Amino acid sequence: MSLTRIITASVGLALVVAALAGVLAYTHLSLESRARYWVVHTHRAIEQNQTLFSLLQDAETGQRGYLLSEDPAYLAPFDRAEPRIAEAQAGLAALVADSPVQSGRVRDLNRLVSRRLAIVERSVALGRSGDFAAARAMVTGGQGLRLMTDIRRRVGVISKVEEALLGRRIQSASGADRLNLAIGLAVAIVALVGLLGSSSVFPAPIAA
Repeated sequence: MSLTRIITASVGLALVVAALAGVLAYTHLSLESRARYWVVHTHRAIEQNQTLFSLLQDAETGQRGYLLSEDPAYLAPFDRAEPRIAEAQAGLAALVADSPVQSGRVRDLNRLVSRRLAIVERSVALGRSGDFAAARAMVTGGQGLRLMTDIRRRVGVISKVEEALLGRRIQSASGADRLNLAIGLAVAIVALVGLLGSSSVFPAPIAA
């Protein structure tokens, strides 16, 4: 075989190996990036679900402290949480938008959260107007407690579903890592075969 053909074959083989490595690497990076994105996404959904519930609890804590003490200083948790609840509701809805079933659960949860917050806001407004007796009567009526019990249950269901989904997505990300190792080995094997094939076309040196 002429030197020109040997060089042409070697360069061609090198290009094929490089192209194969590039295709495999791109495919893997795409799969790995997507798997890790969904792991982070699910973590955020779980955290946002808990954040929403915590904000509602803070608003409720501020309400009760204020109505018991009649001291506006106790409204601090309410004042911090109340303007953030709508944003937390929207954020949670956006994070579960990829699942119609979970989106339905979050819509129901957000509806109850809004009802509970409205009761808290009305009682605080009554207290600020000076009618603490009417405000406290809203608390002792029991509607708020029933709503909060239902909300707590629904938050737990949403978290449980997201945690199960997180487990599956972590497994998927781990699978992407294993695929990375397999791709590396495959490229190495192809490169080795190419190297051996290229070496076989060169004549062995003649001893002097």
